Amino acid sequence: MNFVHYLRTGCCILFLATACARAQSTDETINPDVLQSLADDSEETDLASLLEEIETLHAQPLCLESVSLDDLAVLPFLGATDTQRLHPVLDSDSLSWEFIARSATLDPAQLALLRYCCVLRCDDGETPHFSLQARSRFQQEDVPREGFLDGKYGASRPRLQQRLRASMGEHVSAGILIEKDPGELSLTDHMSGYLSVAGDGALRRVVIGDYAVSTGQGLVFWQAFARGKGAGTAQVGRRASLLSPSATATEGLASRGVAVHLGSADWDLLALYSARDRDASIDEETGTAGAFSIDGLHRSTSEQARRGSVQERMAGMHARWKQDGKSQSFSVGASALGASYSVPSLTRSPFGFEGNEAWALSLDGAYRSDALHCFAEAALAHTHVAAFIIGMEAQLQEGVEAALLYRRYNERYVCLEASAFGERSGMPQNEEGLYAGLSLRPLRGLRIDLSGDVFRIPNRTYFLHLPTSGSEVMLHLRWRCAVRTLVEARFRRERKDQTVAAFDELGRDIRPLSMRTLSAMRLQFSRELRSGFRIRLRAEYSDARYDTYLPPAQGTAVSAELRWRVLPHLTCTARMTAYRTDSYDARLYQFEHDVRGVMQNLAMHGEGTRSYVLLTWRAGSLVEVGMRYALTVRDGVREFGSGDDAVSDDKIGVLSVQIDVSL
Repeated sequence: MNFVHYLRTGCCILFLATACARAQSTDETINPDVLQSLADDSEETDLASLLEEIETLHAQPLCLESVSLDDLAVLPFLGATDTQRLHPVLDSDSLSWEFIARSATLDPAQLALLRYCCVLRCDDGETPHFSLQARSRFQQEDVPREGFLDGKYGASRPRLQQRLRASMGEHVSAGILIEKDPGELSLTDHMSGYLSVAGDGALRRVVIGDYAVSTGQGLVFWQAFARGKGAGTAQVGRRASLLSPSATATEGLASRGVAVHLGSADWDLLALYSARDRDASIDEETGTAGAFSIDGLHRSTSEQARRGSVQERMAGMHARWKQDGKSQSFSVGASALGASYSVPSLTRSPFGFEGNEAWALSLDGAYRSDALHCFAEAALAHTHVAAFIIGMEAQLQEGVEAALLYRRYNERYVCLEASAFGERSGMPQNEEGLYAGLSLRPLRGLRIDLSGDVFRIPNRTYFLHLPTSGSEVMLHLRWRCAVRTLVEARFRRERKDQTVAAFDELGRDIRPLSMRTLSAMRLQFSRELRSGFRIRLRAEYSDARYDTYLPPAQGTAVSAELRWRVLPHLTCTARMTAYRTDSYDARLYQFEHDVRGVMQNLAMHGEGTRSYVLLTWRAGSLVEVGMRYALTVRDGVREFGSGDDAVSDDKIGVLSVQIDVSL
């Protein structure tokens, strides 16, 4: 009887939610496809932090009729040149989304995100309202990994996440998130939360709990999402948002403590203090810690032993003077960071962080006009070496944009909170390079992006025992040949030295360097009908070649994706991809749709298929239920992965179920 009672109650709730949704907008989510243009899809990428920022902005949207240049800086999908062009448009007396689309020269993806994260008019006369968003997520693989079978991992296989966010008007917000990964026993293995109070006067924002700091171009502080190579060829400069609250599942990303942002029209002052525990393995003989771990996994005995083994205490500040005008703006800033650790570090990686204290200082500046953006930052670390970055973006004429950027990061420059433009996963260390990008719109509906990057690694790294160099070029064409039809073609070529496993003439095992040339091509066709039905076809090819030692390898992949609205409130997305690569060197990448807040770019190698079906039921802005099943089948293999993460099967599936409720 209890089951019948709960079933009836659930049906009533769903009926009422659907009835309420008829009077509400049905466009309450952002199409994940538009986010792909913001990330580099040539490497494994997790966009969880970007999705978290987007959803936070959707819950507390910006009011465009009164927004400032600094306010626009919090939008991660807009570059500095974009915000400079957009801001004067917003002063129009006849402000509308159609007017913004005609006047601001933003991409369709940027326009879609702008509508999702902003509102046109402010509700100045309304009493601040209360809003609440709750999320519950369940994910589990259908085949246990080796660590579960031999008892090294805990018996709990699901990945569980619970999140609660609340806001009182536009000034007060709070959030809390708890998550456990597969193999972790505690439901609260990872916890993140914040309380944020924003103001319109000198006190701009106070955050207690977890927060993200971004300043300058990222040489000292950058804990937020930032566009890099492969995304926005002529948009490489950053406009820092300074301080934002954070309740993210990405462990080790945010600071934890208290931060205060003071400011006016002419200056900003940010002060912060953070006290958090870092994961690291402790050497019992020397009593030192190795490199800090950021995967957040605490499954096995060794992973549990490194949990919170090092206590970090950090203080920092940033001061910025600025002059904003209608046609141009100028700013100069200074950042400082100091940190201490309870256990000294001694890493095996060349030029990694060592000791128990660290500090960094930097000066940054930027100039912006309607057609030009110049930026620079220079920093000094506790190792008494420097890093600097300088660049410019220019609108040469209508429909022609260009970017140029030079960076030089000393191999001994170490700042654990930094993330700047570069080749090596955002870490500003041991790199020198020159980047150039060009974006053309020669015809209506046609966009051509070109970029080139020449770089060198001046000293050895953990994987490369000698100095190396490389280059990368990319050509990306987007042609909207009809209102709902998009054709894309992309070519990318990368050359850089890599360590290879080989044998010499005497049969001895050696690890020499060899120049690897990777060429990749992609062709994609998308067609969307007015009924909500969309089809997407994609073909990809990769070719990897080494100068010596290793044979060439090729890879191909073809995929078909369908998305249709089965019922007024039910959408189904299905994709199937068949791929084949000769080796891991020729691997291919593809972003996949998932439940809201999850979007990863995973590598495909070997021979097999990847397919998934995603069902999304939405009752306006009240309730959203997502369910996804993804299946990977590898031909000719008996095992996935390696070690404790190995799966003794030729296929593996993942089930995801999520419920979002907004009140």
